[in-house]
Amino acid sequence: MEEFEEKEENIAGLFEACKPYFKELRNQAVISLIIFIITGILGVLLSQKLLTFVLHNFNFKNINMVMTSPYQFINLSISTGFLVGFVCTLPYVLVRLYIFVKPALKEAEIKLIKSFAPLSILLFILGSAFGVWIMQFIINFYSNVSSQVNVNSLWDIQHFFTQILFTSVLTGLAFETPIIVTILIRLHIIKKSVLVSKRRYIYALLVIVAVLFPPTNDVFSLVVTTLPLLFLFELGLLLNRHQI
Repeated sequence: MEEFEEKEENIAGLFEACKPYFKELRNQAVISLIIFIITGILGVLLSQKLLTFVLHNFNFKNINMVMTSPYQFINLSISTGFLVGFVCTLPYVLVRLYIFVKPALKEAEIKLIKSFAPLSILLFILGSAFGVWIMQFIINFYSNVSSQVNVNSLWDIQHFFTQILFTSVLTGLAFETPIIVTILIRLHIIKKSVLVSKRRYIYALLVIVAVLFPPTNDVFSLVVTTLPLLFLFELGLLLNRHQI
């Protein structure tokens, strides 16, 4: 009986000790939600301008954009708002996560994370631009094929625009692979030798990730999307070639 009461006291003490962290977690969750809602609303308001910009700058030779439902512009606005809110909220969440774990990190680990912050932003921008380029490349490819057989294509505008947005965000995140690999290795979370030995399984995982990308509904698109992911993983290993 005494042992049981002692365990209860220990659990109660642990709960009391964690209370400030739970409170801070709740506060940060509320702030993150507010940022998401505000930036999401801005995304909804700017969705028409984004759509106009995309339609103006993409080459749609032999492709006719159609709207299959009067509600599609509403769905487009919601999808745009969701992605804008996600992209704008993610940096804040990552910064708060870094502040939370910072006391447990060594000085060298803090310097490592800080040194990669500007590079991660640059890689995300490059990745997003590459995702847009992939979509334009695929559009040009199928447009040329259609023109050779004198066939015009009808594309759903909501499906197309959503693909562009999701592809740009996902490729932006995928371009963070070298940084993720470097941090995992240099913080000794995982050894480089393990990544090398499990390379075939990681390749398989990257292929699965590429399948989840919006434009990969055919073999050609899958190859175009998968190869950069494999290259980025190998680049991460190359940057850490002197690590164990």
